[in-house]
Amino acid sequence: MKISWVDASAAEQRRMHELAGLFTEKETVDELGLGPVRDTLGSILFPGSSTLHTRARYMLLVPWLHQLAGVDSSSPTRYQAVRRAERRFIEAARGLPPGTDLGGLFGRRNAEIQRGASDVYTWLLIPYGIMFDPASQTSRRLLHQMGYDDASSAPLIHPSLPAPPEEFPVLPGGFAMPRSEAQWLQERMLSSAPGTVAAHFLQHRPAVDSRYPWSDPAAAMISGQAAEHLRLAEEFATGIHGAQLLYNLLLSRRQQEIFAAADNEQGLRGDPERYRNELARWAQECAGLGHWRLEEILALVEQTRRRPLSPGLSRFLRKWDQALQRSSPEGITQDASAHELISSRENTLKRSQSRFHNRKLLAAWGGASAAGRLNMRWGSSVRRILLDIHEGLERAEGQTLSPQERVTADA
Repeated sequence: MKISWVDASAAEQRRMHELAGLFTEKETVDELGLGPVRDTLGSILFPGSSTLHTRARYMLLVPWLHQLAGVDSSSPTRYQAVRRAERRFIEAARGLPPGTDLGGLFGRRNAEIQRGASDVYTWLLIPYGIMFDPASQTSRRLLHQMGYDDASSAPLIHPSLPAPPEEFPVLPGGFAMPRSEAQWLQERMLSSAPGTVAAHFLQHRPAVDSRYPWSDPAAAMISGQAAEHLRLAEEFATGIHGAQLLYNLLLSRRQQEIFAAADNEQGLRGDPERYRNELARWAQECAGLGHWRLEEILALVEQTRRRPLSPGLSRFLRKWDQALQRSSPEGITQDASAHELISSRENTLKRSQSRFHNRKLLAAWGGASAAGRLNMRWGSSVRRILLDIHEGLERAEGQTLSPQERVTADA
């Protein structure tokens, strides 16, 4: 069945662009307002990615749902039809035998979810030319390469998409992809995003337990622009981690200062000693990495975004950089100006909800918030999707995978 855009309505195009808002990583705690830099760097390394993405086979399954719905893209009922098709898939998946590989299934507990995979994955599929949006510059470029000069007459789904299993919407193997699907997906992603960090890891299997893309053993072989992008992402994640740790140290101190003397019956969860130790380890890591190239990082981010960062965020990052140069990472815990910078950032972003001023929120603080180093979506999403593809490539053609044969890296 050929499903084409024909003449996508303005309402449909607006809905597609609203989906882009899903990928600002709202589910990721961002106490210091670092999201615009973090998200842009993540997208440079891994185009179209998001912490919301769970499994690689969804990149095929979502187009199959559109085919199953069988409605033209210009139909005002298309969205509802695709969601009905997704609910059929969810119900079928929930009825599969125990042990079937269904990790990352949207709607595993409730098929009537507000935001399904058909929402979350559609925007990921556009950068890789698996599905197309005629309002997207990326889609128009890829369609032109395929010989479609008129985007309005082009297909919604890539013509060479593998056919779904005969039982679809039942997937007997769950999210374990057969080799033919993994090969097609790898080729599609490589041809659409060459020279990226994602392309490198599509060709070099990542380790199941690497915490960051730059620390993965396969990262040692990255070269060219991808290596530079990965290095800048590592520098940003390392340099700003000190600000994240200092934020938690200051909150821990504040919580103890205010409530310990008041004989607070609610246990104090902030641990200043923990964060002093973590800041000491961070300072050692900074010495090994060298100075972060903040201006190059900001230039790359703004060039990619095609618009400047907010003045407040740019000013905060530059002042943090000045604090690192002034006091060095080893002395940042004693730098009163750096402390003021962190608390002022929270006060500016949250106003009356700032934990530094709101006693109720400070008392309820659990002792850690955004204290982990940024990993550019690696551990939460990207690594699992890459491993799905490599596991499929390593599978014999036609092989059916039993649950016992597969070692996941979901943890």
